[in-house]
Amino acid sequence: MPAVYPVGQNVATPYGNGIVTKAGSVTPAGEAVVPAALSLRSWKLANGTSPTLYTSTTTWPEVVPPVEEGCDVKTQYGRGRVEALVDGRATVLLTEWRLAGSSRVRCYLDVGQCTFVERKKFNELTGLEKIDEANVRREKAKAVLGSGDFSGAAELYKQACFYLQTVDNDSLTDNASRASLLECMIACKNNAAMCCNRLKQSADAAQFANDAVLLLDAIYKQRGLKIHAHLNSMGLSDTTLFHAWRSKGLLYGAQARAETKDFTLAVELLKRCIALTAGVDSLKGIDAKAKKLMVACKQSEEILRKRERKAAKKMFNGGGSPKKKKEGSGGSPERAKGQGEGDGKAAVKEEALTAGKPSQPNPSSPSSPSPPSSLFPPSLPPHPPVDDDAGGGSVGFFEEHMELIILAGLGAIAVGAVAFFRGRNK
Repeated sequence: MPAVYPVGQNVATPYGNGIVTKAGSVTPAGEAVVPAALSLRSWKLANGTSPTLYTSTTTWPEVVPPVEEGCDVKTQYGRGRVEALVDGRATVLLTEWRLAGSSRVRCYLDVGQCTFVERKKFNELTGLEKIDEANVRREKAKAVLGSGDFSGAAELYKQACFYLQTVDNDSLTDNASRASLLECMIACKNNAAMCCNRLKQSADAAQFANDAVLLLDAIYKQRGLKIHAHLNSMGLSDTTLFHAWRSKGLLYGAQARAETKDFTLAVELLKRCIALTAGVDSLKGIDAKAKKLMVACKQSEEILRKRERKAAKKMFNGGGSPKKKKEGSGGSPERAKGQGEGDGKAAVKEEALTAGKPSQPNPSSPSSPSPPSSLFPPSLPPHPPVDDDAGGGSVGFFEEHMELIILAGLGAIAVGAVAFFRGRNK
């Protein structure tokens, strides 16, 4: 089915001019079955957005939007954006080309010489236009940040960083444009890190701060070359680049690491930050913040280590050292002590009663071990050891010389066998 209005068409409505953001659809008979959505450009809500009008009317005429501040226009000198509109005269900042050194061009034209055009989509922008869009969001973020809205400022800085990260470096034709890209990217990333820290978005803050420091470190390694010279010509001194901006990036990164309890890395970043701010009067505020944060990080790190050592000690020691029990005591220490004293008295009494009697071997002593009771059934106690001196008689001759008699018999049998086989062989 055909559309009610094509997307992007400007329509004159009873409520003012509107631009179609969603095309509706009509039947072959001309009846609208899906309404079209129009953004009313001449209206602004409290949050700065334009209201949306849904309509099924198909008879509203197409109009050319008027030239207003902030809109894109086409001029005889190229495409541009209206910065101001006073008494029928428009100040237009050209966006399609630059002068030497990436200087911008402004034209002062009659409104009749400007024709309204829709803004380009993101994928239609050139590298220079992306840098321009990033700078627009950067300026808006400054105003929002001044009102204390860190969330709104962080969102704008993130959008600016997104535009800059998609710029193809090869599309930039001169070093002045590359220097503008670096200047805007470093400033936006540092400011985004600061806003993310305020919002407790530690992971994003650490990433933005780290990116800014890496870019500044790369410029420092190539100081004296063309990009560095262009940055200086833009009014950025070495103190601003390599001390102020880099110390801010290190401080913001340390704050993010401290928030995630990575105190070791936070202390390393703070050491670099303090080394950069030392002796620079304009950076005393950053130096004081860095030193204060370092003290807090070291204290927190020490507390964390004590907790870890205590937890490890508790884990490997089982929560405490167990008390040792007395060997041979199956009950309480008091009971074991009483049993030990009773055994000692009984031993002294037994020694006194057996004094003067012949000594008997003690079956329970280590010198005369007795077989374990488990080898005998309960009804048959172990046989007592035999005492050779208790009587029983002498040993006879046969029993005494049993081994010699057996050996002599075996020798006689061997000799007889040898003689038998010799006689048989003859």
